[in-house]
Amino acid sequence: MTIKEQFLLVQNDVIKNLDNRFVRFLDANLVVPFDGNYPQPKENLLLAGTFNFQIRVNNIFYSPYSDEFFDLTARNTRREYVVKYGFLHNYCFNLFCTYFEIISNNLSSETAREYLEEYEFLLNTQTSANNQEYQDSYKHYWREIILRVIDVLQNGGHLFYNRFDTTQRQQIISDLNNIEQQLK
Repeated sequence: MTIKEQFLLVQNDVIKNLDNRFVRFLDANLVVPFDGNYPQPKENLLLAGTFNFQIRVNNIFYSPYSDEFFDLTARNTRREYVVKYGFLHNYCFNLFCTYFEIISNNLSSETAREYLEEYEFLLNTQTSANNQEYQDSYKHYWREIILRVIDVLQNGGHLFYNRFDTTQRQQIISDLNNIEQQLK
């Protein structure tokens, strides 16, 4: 079973048995604003989730590849990515899984760190949204998943534990503890 398949089982259990209010909002839109130089760090992650690759600037939608958009961004104009919560959630979940896949396959720790940073960016985007019910539910969802992973990595007793060596487990636990603290 792949790591993603294992996390899908955990996700389904958390959604089925715990706070799943965030699921009601997955088809709703979230506006993610950016100011200043274009592109800001991690801003390009949102391009795939924008409607028809359009970004709102001054209440007008532009293609991020148009001359008009480049002219506006050259002036550091405020821009807004309009994305679905569901897109952000799926992307966030996939980045989380990929972080573990990279580590378990003994690939570059720098690459794993990049995926974790992208995951944290998308997580923070969702947990700082104006929708308080979504925020609370989504924090609870991720906190539960993270606590379950930490428990397995500390106590063993699961196939997932054996995918990582001692050093990797310690690093993952440290990374996840930092994220879990932010979700309280």
